[in-house]
Amino acid sequence: MFSTDTNFADLTDVYTLFFDKDSFGKEFFNLPDMEGLNAFFEESQYGIKVKSKKRKLIKEFLKLKKQNKVQRIGTLLKIIDYINLAEKKPLSSFVYKKKYTDDEGKRMNDVFNYAMENYFEPITLEEISEKANMSKNAFCRYFKKRTNKTFFQFLIEIRIENACKLIYNSPDISIASISEKCGFQNTANFNRKFKEIKGVTPTHYRMQRF
Repeated sequence: MFSTDTNFADLTDVYTLFFDKDSFGKEFFNLPDMEGLNAFFEESQYGIKVKSKKRKLIKEFLKLKKQNKVQRIGTLLKIIDYINLAEKKPLSSFVYKKKYTDDEGKRMNDVFNYAMENYFEPITLEEISEKANMSKNAFCRYFKKRTNKTFFQFLIEIRIENACKLIYNSPDISIASISEKCGFQNTANFNRKFKEIKGVTPTHYRMQRF
């Protein structure tokens, strides 16, 4: 899920185009002329952030509303080709193949939302397990199996991403204050975790931005 954080950014325009590899028949993308597009389907399993050719992609997306069905197929292929040729990076290193049931989806959604809405507060294992309506041990196994990380690894990543937004948008706030605002108990631990995830200290991250 992508969600615009209105505290840090203007509202975002979202354009969606839904399809899968079998939308035009099981063999369509296996045709010899389509072999060059297969890399897109491999990479897209992890989610893709496109870092170049953005203007071309936006231009093609904007065409879709006014096109008929045949024209849209051509535009789709062009979009995939542009993404293949663009500089990009994966959004995740893990793909969970099993489909969620409705109950599992709601449970994980409740956990994610609670973490994102309360990351700046201390969150205990007892507290988050209760949100999932599970025992502590069962919740730990459940979350790790479905995300390939512990809940507290996930929580630290949320805190670090919010710290990045504060560093970027609030140059006058000290690193120590940002650490506290994002739920870290001390600045030394914040600096250590930030460097583990971002590869640089918060101070160096701020220097790179400004």
